[in-house]
Amino acid sequence: MNDHAPKNRDKSLDLLKLTALASMVLDHLRYIYPDYQNNFITMGRWAFPLFALLIATNTFHAINANKTDTLKRYAINLIIFAFLSELPYRLMSGNTPTFNIMPTLLLGFVLILLLTYSKAIFQKIFIIIASGIGLFFFGNYLEYGLFGVFLIVLLFLSISTSHRLMS
Repeated sequence: MNDHAPKNRDKSLDLLKLTALASMVLDHLRYIYPDYQNNFITMGRWAFPLFALLIATNTFHAINANKTDTLKRYAINLIIFAFLSELPYRLMSGNTPTFNIMPTLLLGFVLILLLTYSKAIFQKIFIIIASGIGLFFFGNYLEYGLFGVFLIVLLFLSISTSHRLMS
């Protein structure tokens, strides 16, 4: 299948992406305008759930259409942005023990792929238990921790289940 063929863009997903980006910018303005930190954080906390929803939705569509090239590009982009965004994050956030948000998004994406492409139920159970244990111990180093990673997976499962019910 040609992943590069023109397609009709989902305008609602584009609107969600713009809303998430605007929310993220507002969240980051707290570093420039610390007097308004509470206001910017309040508006900025919408960014992560929206990005989680976008990753879950786009991953669902790519898997459902068997677009493996799209999934590979998505993974590469998440990895690149995780590394590129870490230095500015360190400069702005100071001495925090957490990584920026990108590793959380990447781990949620990878967990979706592992669960989707594992055929046997015992493999899926092992993946869930192993990732839960790993995130329990290392989740403090991730923005939104265990909850953030599993939110992406739960959104994906909700989308795929509703799609199956409506088909």
